[in-house]
Amino acid sequence: MRRGDLQALVLHVRDYRESSAMVQFFTREEGRLTGVMRGLRRARGQSGVQPFCLGSLAVSGRSGLVTVTQFEVTRRFELHADALNAGLYVLELLTRGLAEHQSEPAMFDRTLAVLAGLEASGARLAPLLREFEQDYLDALGYGLDYSQDASGEPLHSNLCYNWVPEHGFRATQRDDGIPGSALAEIAAGNFQTKDVQRHARHLHRLALKQVVGDKPLISPQLLRPADRNHG
Repeated sequence: MRRGDLQALVLHVRDYRESSAMVQFFTREEGRLTGVMRGLRRARGQSGVQPFCLGSLAVSGRSGLVTVTQFEVTRRFELHADALNAGLYVLELLTRGLAEHQSEPAMFDRTLAVLAGLEASGARLAPLLREFEQDYLDALGYGLDYSQDASGEPLHSNLCYNWVPEHGFRATQRDDGIPGSALAEIAAGNFQTKDVQRHARHLHRLALKQVVGDKPLISPQLLRPADRNHG
């Protein structure tokens, strides 16, 4: 069966057999799809089918690997330097965390928004990525509950907490705990200060392991050591 007019973002492209390519797409209508594009390697210089390309997709087949019958590129997000590595991180999260054919239209729209933000961000990478991670976790059912601790008590701004997977926040007297005031900022999506960004990054890394597994993500390692707080 042929389906057309799918709005699709290219996540990953790799060679397949002699002249074809296997392309992972994130579509608004059908979630993540993997499709074979025949003859793409011969025409790749002209086709422009690369990660960060957005376009209109038509495919045939219903099982795991579909056949791409048409992909018309309508936009490419132009990312450079650290913004490019941040964008690769976003694509890797989608590739690792989304099941095939899992429709996530709100997450698709949010992805386009964060890529547009990275394209125009200047130095504002960290807040954009922390916002995206939070939305990603919420959309996939792994969002953190900032309303109470593991015992059901409200979080207090004058206490510090550690987060324990599958349990929640637990109050701690240790200096490495996260202040309740920072957790309130994270819950509100306010990632403007360095301290809040740092605490959010730590929490999100723990929560993201529940989605992508323990195998390290590749894209954050591409960042320079001084910039790894972005990813």
